Amino acid sequence: AAVAAVGTAVANREHLLLQATTGIGKTVAALFPALKYALAHDKRLFILTAKTTQQDMATAVLRLLNQEQAFRSVRLRAKAKMCANDQVLCHEEYCRFAKDYGVKLTSSGLLPRLWENYPSLEPDDIFAAAQATQVCPFEVSLELAGRAQVVVCDYNYAFDPYVALPEFGPDQDLADTILVIDEVHNLVDRGRGYYSPELSAAAAYQAAEGMRHAGEPIHFRIETLCLRLARLIEETVANALEEGPPGDRAVEAPLSEDQFWRLRPALDAAFVDYLEYQRETRNFRPDDPFVALYFDVLRFLNGLAVSDAAFSHCVEVRRGEARLKILCKDPSRFLGAVLERTHATVGLSATLSPPEFYTGLLGFQAGRTAFVEIPNPFPPENRRVVIDPSVATTFKQRPANYDRIAQRLGAFAEAIPGNCLALFPSYQFLSEVTGRLRLNGKRVLVQKQADSDKEREMILQALRSAIFGDILLVAVAGGVFAEGVDYPGDVLKAVAVVSPCLPGLSLDQQLLKDYYQERFERGFEYSFVVPGMTRVVQAAGRLIRSPEDTGVIALFDQRFLHAPYRQYLPADWAAEDGEGVRVGNPAQVAGEFFQVLSRKNAKG
Repeated sequence: AAVAAVGTAVANREHLLLQATTGIGKTVAALFPALKYALAHDKRLFILTAKTTQQDMATAVLRLLNQEQAFRSVRLRAKAKMCANDQVLCHEEYCRFAKDYGVKLTSSGLLPRLWENYPSLEPDDIFAAAQATQVCPFEVSLELAGRAQVVVCDYNYAFDPYVALPEFGPDQDLADTILVIDEVHNLVDRGRGYYSPELSAAAAYQAAEGMRHAGEPIHFRIETLCLRLARLIEETVANALEEGPPGDRAVEAPLSEDQFWRLRPALDAAFVDYLEYQRETRNFRPDDPFVALYFDVLRFLNGLAVSDAAFSHCVEVRRGEARLKILCKDPSRFLGAVLERTHATVGLSATLSPPEFYTGLLGFQAGRTAFVEIPNPFPPENRRVVIDPSVATTFKQRPANYDRIAQRLGAFAEAIPGNCLALFPSYQFLSEVTGRLRLNGKRVLVQKQADSDKEREMILQALRSAIFGDILLVAVAGGVFAEGVDYPGDVLKAVAVVSPCLPGLSLDQQLLKDYYQERFERGFEYSFVVPGMTRVVQAAGRLIRSPEDTGVIALFDQRFLHAPYRQYLPADWAAEDGEGVRVGNPAQVAGEFFQVLSRKNAKG
């Protein structure tokens, strides 16, 4: 059904939102017909993802589909991770990989050699070959992406106005482009972020400080401008907040737009003169605070220029720093401007409910977009879902429940014959409970906010290895261990989700709530419940990813029993054949489930 739906969409120049449970092969089901059509009709296919783990999956599928080497695919990696220089400073005076780039690229024959030898052009292969030739690996990857029939990359390369590839520019024709967007539910928040710039007084003061002791007239000019900007930000915040309690505060308030626009000509002139001074003196700096500030100002002014009823202007004091923020509440105008120019776009996710929320906020055209939901094909008897109503996890009730949550979660983990994943809405909540956990039969691994890619991979390796014994991995919902990651076979036997994982209370969420109430008449539901329950269902989807997988999903909070939360649980969990959601002690339910499973396996 998924293959047919995608095939129909691309053949008819339509868009498709495809909702299907994780593990049923929806990536293959989407890529096969989309790729087949693209190759037959001279179209280009872009596979867009939010996480690198999803790119791994897409690349693996493309290899399976390209055993005849009928096409070339390129995978793009972020510029900072593709830099072969000792610092990201893209100037030929400071980077040997930028120096004489065009001459070296042509004389070496690097592009045709890579094109010939690698049907699937991966970042590591491009990096090694470009480094050996002493040309910029990132630029080489972009050159190859411009030629390839298939490109695998982050959302940014299509939708971020400051990062997007040239072919996604606002005036470019995308009639020959097909998009497959994986985990498309993530694009709502990403889209808002692209158009929600901030300006901080601290960044302006830092840029001024960097100029203070340099001594040249250009440095004095820039220092003066940066101090003017810092004071303008502080005055705007002070006038809006007036007197109030100490600590972090934020309000929606009008901004002094004319004063910011009046700074622009002087900043532009100073920026040009500063670059000329750096060129003449060969004095370029990596991570230059003034250069970063200048582009922050441009983004902020662009945000002011495009603002309409879908935007809010905010002032805040965060950790003692005065800040201004433009909040984009609805990115559909900008995302839709890209989507409507494509030949067809297919969005994939296990969580696209309610569809009108996603079609509306992602900018899909109503008359050109279909929504298809694929039923869960996995045997319901292979899974048990249990809700523990004996704990309360609202922000006010959490402290009184930390001990009980730790006790109930610990008992549940001990009842699982294998690895268990426990997910929390925040690092603080996670820390409070893990500090109280007392487990005998399992090793506890905890995701930390500052974990690097390497440390995360080490945790995944520990889960996949039997050497370390059974593990309870405690992590944050919506993070790298909860979405877009595969736990094949018996790597995972249970998932516990503590609370409906609602976003934290903030001015941003309140403004979103008000906007959604006005637009959809479902303010709280769309601003809090939908993103929270999306994380819950995504996390639960890590468990059952094949007809052979078995395990238990435990939801800790009484709210899961009631509207509006319960209606966002998957429909197949509400089965009336005895395999639906249980209510009770998760440890007891898990113990009984695995006992029955063990007896069944023993009988053969």
